[in-house]
Amino acid sequence: MSLPPPATGGWHDVAAEADVPEGCGLPVRVGEKPVGLFRSDGRLFATENICPHRGGTLSDGLVRGGTVICPLHAWQFRLADGANLDQGPGLCTFEVRLEGGRVQVRVE
Repeated sequence: MSLPPPATGGWHDVAAEADVPEGCGLPVRVGEKPVGLFRSDGRLFATENICPHRGGTLSDGLVRGGTVICPLHAWQFRLADGANLDQGPGLCTFEVRLEGGRVQVRVE
């Protein structure tokens, strides 16, 4: 799904808040960038959606305790800062905010 140009400050409207249930991921696109939205422990997070190991879609992974586990090879990433909890490179993360029941992600 292609999105309209960003609002001021690089914010992009990507989903309804209700579209991201607790313990789940949702794939969205910001322009050509695949982004994963996640809700863990009541908080919303956004990271790049492709695992740097083998290209797994992270929004299909297991979400719990502030982490997402890649569905291909079980690498674990901390959602707050993208840190890899096993080995190898981490993920880019993006700011998230709610505006009128909509999730917005800041990607410049």
